[in-house]
This record gives sequence, C-alpha cells and structure tokens, in this order.
Amino acid sequence: MKKRMRTGFAFLTALVLCLTLLCSCAKSNDAAEDLKLPTETMSAEQASGSANPSLMNKDEIGSSLQDGGEAYETKIIRTAKLYAETKEFDRAMGQIEENVASLGGYVESSDVSEGNYNTRNGQGTHRATLSLRIPADRLDEFLSVTGTLVNVTSSSTTASDISGEYYDIEARLSVLETERQVLEKMLSQSTSVSNMITVEERLYEVIYEIESYRTMLKVYDKKVAYSTVTMELCEVLDLTVVPAGNGFGERFKKAVSESWDSFVEFWKDAAIWFVYAFPTLIVLALLGGACVTLILWGKKRRKAKKQEKAAGKEKTE
Repeated sequence: MKKRMRTGFAFLTALVLCLTLLCSCAKSNDAAEDLKLPTETMSAEQASGSANPSLMNKDEIGSSLQDGGEAYETKIIRTAKLYAETKEFDRAMGQIEENVASLGGYVESSDVSEGNYNTRNGQGTHRATLSLRIPADRLDEFLSVTGTLVNVTSSSTTASDISGEYYDIEARLSVLETERQVLEKMLSQSTSVSNMITVEERLYEVIYEIESYRTMLKVYDKKVAYSTVTMELCEVLDLTVVPAGNGFGERFKKAVSESWDSFVEFWKDAAIWFVYAFPTLIVLALLGGACVTLILWGKKRRKAKKQEKAAGKEKTE
C-alpha cells in the first residue's frame, strides 16, 4: 500500500513539473518574439549589416558617400568685405540699395550714423555699415557695379567649401529617417509595456536629431545661395586716390601728393584756428602793449630822475 502511494505521489510531482516547464516555455517564446521584432521589421539593407544604423560614425558615413559613386554638387559659401568713400552720401546709399534689389538681393542690416569724423581726406558727416545678401551667382556683378557707384579703397573676398560637412549631415539625416521608420513600426507592433517605453524614448531622441539636422541644412542652403557682403561707406571731402601699381613712380607720386595735401591741410587748420583765436589775440596784444608801455615809461622816468639828481649835484659844486 505504501509503495503504491509513493508511486502515485511521484507521478503527480512529475506531472506538475511538466506543466510548469510548458508554461515557462510559452512565456519565453512570447518574449523571444518581441526581441526578434526589430530584426524582422528592419529593411533588407539594414539586416545585411552587422552594425546599428544609429551608431555609424562620421568616417563610415563619409566612406559610404564616396563608395556610392554619385556626383554631388559642390557647396561653396562666398563672402566679401568692402571699404568705400563717397562725396554724396545719400545718393550713393540710394544707388547701392537699388543695385542690391535689381540683382535679387536684400539689405540684411544697415547702421547709419551722423557726426564729424576725422577721415584721411577731411571731415565727414555720415558713415554707414551695411550687411548685404546677394545671390551667389551674381556677387561678381554686384562688386563690379559697386565700383562705379562709390570709390572702393579696399576689398576682399573669401570662399569656403562646406561640401564635406553638408553631405555628412545629409547622410546622417538619411540614417536617422530609416531608424525612425523602424522605431515607429516597432512601437505599433510591440506588446510589452516596458519595450514600448524604451522605443518611445529613443524615437523622441531621433525626431529631435532629425529636426536639428534639417535646420542646419536650411542654414547652409541659405548661406550657399546668398553671399554675405559687409560694406563700410564713409562720406569724405576728397576721395582717396587708389594707386594702379606699387612701383617706385607710383609710390613717389603718392608721397608727393599726400605731403602736399598735408601741407595744405595744415595751413587750412592754422587759418581756422587763427579766426577762432583772433579776439583772444587782440586782447593779449593790448595787454602786452600796455605792459611794454608801462615798462618803458618806468625806465624813462627813472632815467629822468637820475639826470635831475646829477644836475643838482653839479649846481651845488
């Protein structure tokens, strides 16, 4: 009897263990399906690669661009700086603004100030600092026309190639867009709450990165399409003569011209100073004349007293 009871108890224990194993296997299969979902939802291109697309570094993205064999447009940002003079400030400002508008550009900022400025060629009353945006393909035309409107004393242009940075951002953006699609599909098919929370957090990060990269591309596109011209315009009495060359003859002519201009300006300033100081000089001259007169009168009186004393002594003798 006892032997039969032991056999039945062992059978029941084995049956319970089998049921427990079957339940655990079913749960593990459900978890495995959730874990396999990212691989199943990945595109064929991503499934063939061993690395996570979101973890590709800059070198891998650059090499993928080069291996693609596609021709990409060069992205160049051009800028220019101008220093110019004019005798007719208002007219020059109007012509510059018309020139910018006719070329399809616009004035980004304008700072105009009034006052007396000591310029190289006399006193000026106006000065402007302009930031202009000109279509990149018409920048040379703008510079050429501006040279006929005002006296450009110096100018410089720069060109920066941003092709590498630009297409690197595009590649990263493409990878992030693919990752976003994968995450969205994972989120729609996921049955685990913890898995859904993890996928949502990563999805929000990817969306933020995508918007940041799109903004950067818009900024680059604008800088490439429109060149930036920084221009400083001063009003002067006489325009600066820009020499055609740097030879000895040109340098000698420039030295003679500048020395003569300085000589003339000195005497002009001296004449103006004399006019301002004329009343003071008259007062000083009168005071000086009075002092000299008193001194001479005092000397003359002392001399007369000495002569009188000498004559008195002669009479007494």
